[in-house]
Amino acid sequence: VELEPWHSFYCQRWQICTGDGWASQIARPLFQHFQPSGAVDPVAAVFFVLFVILVGWTLLSVVVAVLLENFIQASWAEREETERETKRARVGKSVAIGPLDPLLLKMVHYRSTEDLHKLTLLVFEAMDVLGTGYVEYGTMRDGLRALHLDPPIMLSAEDFQILTCNGLLCGSQGEMSFES
Repeated sequence: VELEPWHSFYCQRWQICTGDGWASQIARPLFQHFQPSGAVDPVAAVFFVLFVILVGWTLLSVVVAVLLENFIQASWAEREETERETKRARVGKSVAIGPLDPLLLKMVHYRSTEDLHKLTLLVFEAMDVLGTGYVEYGTMRDGLRALHLDPPIMLSAEDFQILTCNGLLCGSQGEMSFES
């Protein structure tokens, strides 16, 4: 078994498929190889035309189409996996920005203005643990913590100052009533 002719055969076919100077280096000499008069061998010409059409135009297009399809599928699969991971990471996590966001998320489902007023009064009464009708920072913090929301509300003194407009909504002792 001679390896060189087979190696040469496959290297030439590769040159033809890639368009690497095959016309001048392979096809023309082969066309005229068996014809002493220099005429083109019709069998060789038909073979090369069919080979170029089959490989260059058809099979190469099919290979590119299959590669592109696989790339698109892999891209979609990766995007879906990323979305699933993002959703899994979000489960159980709140996107609370302000200190009262967990409470406000519960209160947004009111049906009327009266319903909102009742909800607000219930929250105020829950914060007014002493029943005085007033809440100051300490009672508000403890009352909000007693609501057992998820995530729990951790009201800081700075948050209380922001909520009361730096004390403008508070009385002289730093307390707020329901009306204020």
